[in-house]
Amino acid sequence: MDLLFKQALKKPPPQRTAEDLNNIYCHLYHMDVLSHLREHQLRSLCTTARYERYEANHVLFYPDNISTCWYILLSGSVFVKEHMYLARCCFGRQRGGRRGCECITLEPSEMIVVENASDGEDAALQRDGSQRHSRRRFHKVNPQGERELITDGQDPASLPTGLPFVT
Repeated sequence: MDLLFKQALKKPPPQRTAEDLNNIYCHLYHMDVLSHLREHQLRSLCTTARYERYEANHVLFYPDNISTCWYILLSGSVFVKEHMYLARCCFGRQRGGRRGCECITLEPSEMIVVENASDGEDAALQRDGSQRHSRRRFHKVNPQGERELITDGQDPASLPTGLPFVT
């Protein structure tokens, strides 16, 4: 994992620079687990996501905990509701309410913690005209029989660095 990416996620969100946000965005953009998000949603996620690391046998949440966030596992593994999740998976997604189960790390694990959007923030995730970039991806087999990744959005490196982040 890129050290600058990890350092940017460790910074408190108000202290993140435009360079930090673009670094986070470029890494999250290439994660398959987030490929369904539109550009503005991903940029919004960059402003609040944070990095956390836990040792083995750490309980992330208990059944009576209120759901306030969800997780993207970067390394390690966790156990939730009779399921084991490995790196590059997301888990713990639910809109409010009690968790209803326990989540425990099975080995030292690094993760991105994403806060659930509040009702007011959901309005910020609505598309406006300047941010209508799709990020859908699919695989296609070319005439040589090789799989190619096809995206109908832009590569993050080709996007202007001055795009505003929703705060």
